[in-house]
Amino acid sequence: MTVKIVIADGQSVVLAGLHAWLEGTDVEIVGQASTGPEAPQAVLLDLFLPVLDAYECLAKLGEQGANAKVICYSASENPTHVARAAALGAMGWVSKNATRDDLLAALHQVASGVHVWPDRGIAKQNNAKTLADLPGAPTLTSRE
Repeated sequence: MTVKIVIADGQSVVLAGLHAWLEGTDVEIVGQASTGPEAPQAVLLDLFLPVLDAYECLAKLGEQGANAKVICYSASENPTHVARAAALGAMGWVSKNATRDDLLAALHQVASGVHVWPDRGIAKQNNAKTLADLPGAPTLTSRE
């Protein structure tokens, strides 16, 4: 299944990197924004956009009644940021430190309507999964 996404990130190097990283996969980038999205069907949304941050974007999408499937994408893993994004309607959160496979797995899950969160507490509150719960996630040994 091809997943079509819009990427919103305030850093051009991140936009270019994501284009390169996702090239040749079954994820198709159909649009991008560097100051905030209009109201796409799916979006990989940087938390700290320069003009309109992720929280404001999520609030606007909610006000418009948009059914956008939003994954927040940030270097921050602050649980307060994650919880706020969840409260505003985001369907997931992926760290910019995530692997390519984790990002692809999260995009597929969110595109199919499954919420994906980094924190088990937030995942439980949203009846969702964490990246570690996704198919193909590495399992830890008892020692690890």
